[in-house]
Amino acid sequence: MFAERQARCLVGKLAFDPAGEDHWRQATLVSTSNLRQHFLEQYSKLYEKPMHGIEQSAMELLYAYSWPGNVRELENVIQRAIIMAEGTRIGAEDLPDSFQQLSPFILDESEPGGSF
Repeated sequence: MFAERQARCLVGKLAFDPAGEDHWRQATLVSTSNLRQHFLEQYSKLYEKPMHGIEQSAMELLYAYSWPGNVRELENVIQRAIIMAEGTRIGAEDLPDSFQQLSPFILDESEPGGSF
């Protein structure tokens, strides 16, 4: 239920963007943090693999991606990354190959970080 509510909020915020791409990115940074956390906890528990967050390099690639598949795609990417991760944090190398071609969206100190 929580993820469903968050998904509706995310889709609603991102469907209409009168302020341009920068506004869209800010909405994405804020709106997806709860979803990332939810999926990280859900699949960490399911696979009995304790995860302690996402490395900054991976976060920058997640923010750079356009997310044409919306929330389901985000869920699938987080799930896959947990499976692929060798440590307790998701790294850039754990993301799908399509993410490796992206130019990272560089996060500054004021934007949400990679740990939850």
